[in-house]
Amino acid sequence: MPSPTPRETPVVIIGAGPSGTTAANLLGRQGIACLVVERHHGVYPLPRAVHLDDETLRIMQSAGLADDVRAITRPALGLQLLNADHRPFARFQRDPVDSGQGHPGANMFDQTMLEEVLRRGLTRFPHVELRCGAEAVAVETGHTHGPAPLRVTIRDNVSGRLEQVWTHAVLGCDGANGSTRATVGTTMEDLRFTQSWLVVDVRSERPLANWDGIHQVCDRYRAATYMRIGSRRYRWEFQIRAGESAHELSRTEVIHQLVAPWLGDVDPRQLTVVRQTAYTFHALVARRWRRGRVFLLGDAAHQTPPFLGQGLCAGVRDAANLTWKLGLVLAGRADERLLDSYQSERRPHARQLVRMAVMLGRTMTSGTTVVGPARQALFVQAAGLPVFQRLMERSASPPLRPGPLVRPASRPLPGRQQPAGRLCPQPLVRTTAATGAPVEIPLDDLLGDGFAVLARCTGWIFAFSWATSIGEDTRAFFSRLRTRYVGIVPPSSPLPATSDDVRLIHDTSGALGRWLTRHHANAVLLRPDHTVFTTTRSLDLIRWRHELVSAGIRDIPPSARPVRSARSGGHRSPLSVAPAVRGRHTRTPVGPNSTDLRPWPAGAQEH
Repeated sequence: MPSPTPRETPVVIIGAGPSGTTAANLLGRQGIACLVVERHHGVYPLPRAVHLDDETLRIMQSAGLADDVRAITRPALGLQLLNADHRPFARFQRDPVDSGQGHPGANMFDQTMLEEVLRRGLTRFPHVELRCGAEAVAVETGHTHGPAPLRVTIRDNVSGRLEQVWTHAVLGCDGANGSTRATVGTTMEDLRFTQSWLVVDVRSERPLANWDGIHQVCDRYRAATYMRIGSRRYRWEFQIRAGESAHELSRTEVIHQLVAPWLGDVDPRQLTVVRQTAYTFHALVARRWRRGRVFLLGDAAHQTPPFLGQGLCAGVRDAANLTWKLGLVLAGRADERLLDSYQSERRPHARQLVRMAVMLGRTMTSGTTVVGPARQALFVQAAGLPVFQRLMERSASPPLRPGPLVRPASRPLPGRQQPAGRLCPQPLVRTTAATGAPVEIPLDDLLGDGFAVLARCTGWIFAFSWATSIGEDTRAFFSRLRTRYVGIVPPSSPLPATSDDVRLIHDTSGALGRWLTRHHANAVLLRPDHTVFTTTRSLDLIRWRHELVSAGIRDIPPSARPVRSARSGGHRSPLSVAPAVRGRHTRTPVGPNSTDLRPWPAGAQEH
C-alpha cells in the first residue's frame, strides 16, 4: 500500500550513478531539494568507466568536488596508435598539468572511487536525500490537481513498502536498461556500430614499464587497448572476433598470451585479475530526451563506443547543462522554453561525439589484409589536420550549436572558431582576498554559479560602467540571475577591494587577453555552466537582457505564492529551496528587486 501521507520534493533523480549524483550535487549547490533513488544498496564494487576529460573536471569543480576528484585520478599523457606488431606509428600528447581548462586533458580513474566521492558530496546538503535499496516503479505525468505535476511511486526493496512522492521534475539517470525512457516515450537512433570486446582489469605489484598513456592497437585481426588506471591498476580491452567465444578468450592462459606484449619481464602469474567481462559496444542516441518535466540523462539518453573515452563524460555534461536551467525554472525565473534547450543543445552534441567515436573505432578495428599500411598512412596524414589534432590532443567536446542560448558574433572572422557555445578558458587569475591581500585562484571560482560578465576594463571604470549606463530594471534583471561582473584590469593597475558580485582581476598568464583578442572581443557573457553565450566589442547588458528574455528567462521578478506543504501541513514557498551555496559562502537575494551587491546574508530563504 502507498504511504498515507505523500511527500513533495522539487526534484526526484532516478539512479545514483555518475550522472545522477553529479546532477544532485549541482542542484544541492543551488539550494534545490531533491531525492535520489537508487535500487542497489551500495556502489557497484568493480571498475567500469576509466576516463575523465578536462571539461568534466571543470564540472566537478562547479560541484565543489574538484580536489576530491583530482585526488583519485592520475593524468595520462595522451594516446598512441600501434600497428599489429605493437610498433607506434602516431602519438597524440595531452597536457598532464593544464590543458587550458584548468585541469589535465586526460585523467584515469576507478569509477567505484568516483561514485564514492560523488555520494560523499551529497552529505554536504541537508536538503538532498540519497535513498538506496529503493526503486521508482511508476512515474505519472500530467497531474493538474495535485501539489506538483508529477507523481513518483517508490518501492522499498527490503520491506516492499510503497511511497508516493509529488515532484516538479524527474531526472532519469537509470542507465541503458532503465524504465524512465519508456515514460519519455522515445526510441533510440542506431548509428550502426556493434562490437563485442573482452575487458580485463588487473592489479600488478610491479609497475609495467610502458609509455604512460593510452595504447590503441590498430590490428584488423585483434584490435586492442591498453591503459594504466592507477599506481597498480591496468586495463586491457580486446576485440572479440566473429565466431569466437568470450568464454574461450577468458581462459587464463589466453589472457596471459594477450597481455604479454606489455608485461616486459613481469611474470603474468603475478598479475591479479580484478575483473574480466565481455561487453557489447553500441552507438545509440535517444530521439527524444524530454517529456514535460521528465528528462533523460547519461546512458538512458546515449550509449557510445569507448574509443574517445566520452561515455561517462557525456552523462556528466548532461547534468551540467540541465541543472542550471532547471534551477531557474523551479525558482520562477524562467519558463519552459529554457528547458526546451536541453535536448536541442545536448542531443546534437552527444550524437556528434558518438559519431566521432564510431569513426575512430571503425578506422582502428576494421579492414582487410591490405588495409593495415593504408590505415597507418591515413592516421599519419590526418595527424597534420588541425581538426583531427584538436580532437586527439585536446578535449573532444565539440561546440554547442547556435540557438537561443548560444549567440555567435554577427560578423564571424574568416577561419576563426566562434567562442559562442564553447567553454571559456580557465587560467589562474589574481584578485583581492577579503583580507585585502592578493591571491591567485582559478577563474571559475570567481565566476560563481550564475551568469557572469567577463570584460576588459581600466581600474574602477568597469565596476561602475555597467551600473551607470543601464537602468534600474536591467540591473535588477541581472541581479536576479546572480550575475557576477569580472573585470580584467591591466597589470599596472591596482586591485582595490570590491563587492562579492563585482570582482577585478589581473590576467597574470595573459590567457584571457589573448583569447579575447583572437576573437576581437572586449566583453563576454557566460552562462552558469561557463559556456560562452556571446561576445561583443563593448559591454551591452541591455541587448543581452533582451536575448535572454527571448530564450525563456523572465523579465519580471518571480512571485512567491505560498502553497500548502504535504509533509508539514504548513505553508511554504512553491518549492522547498534551501539557501544556495556559492563558493564558500551561503547567500540568497535580499529581495526580488534587489540590486544590493553586498554579500547576501547566510541562512536567508530564497523565494
